[in-house]
Amino acid sequence: MITKESLTALLEEHEQELKASILKQLEVQIIQDVQWTLKGEIASIVKEWITSEIGPEIRAALVESKPAVLAAVAQSATRIGEAMADALVADVTKNLSENYKRSAILKALIG
Repeated sequence: MITKESLTALLEEHEQELKASILKQLEVQIIQDVQWTLKGEIASIVKEWITSEIGPEIRAALVESKPAVLAAVAQSATRIGEAMADALVADVTKNLSENYKRSAILKALIG
């Protein structure tokens, strides 16, 4: 069992090592804190610079290419609509052909 006296003696015996270890840990923690703070500050500065310097140029380029973007959107919408219609037709055809009664009705209707 550890007594108060034995613990005190152990601490006194290793006092210098303990102090050195504590100081080393404090140093590591301070360095990590500074690095974390710097990362935040740098990110803030970069964000501000991008917003003020690059943002307007990106906006101008987007405005300039707006007709091409809109044409691509319209073309994509048409393709998506066609693909959806094709998929629906394929699903309906599959569902009809999978069921014998529906297949018979389809044959009777279509011939």
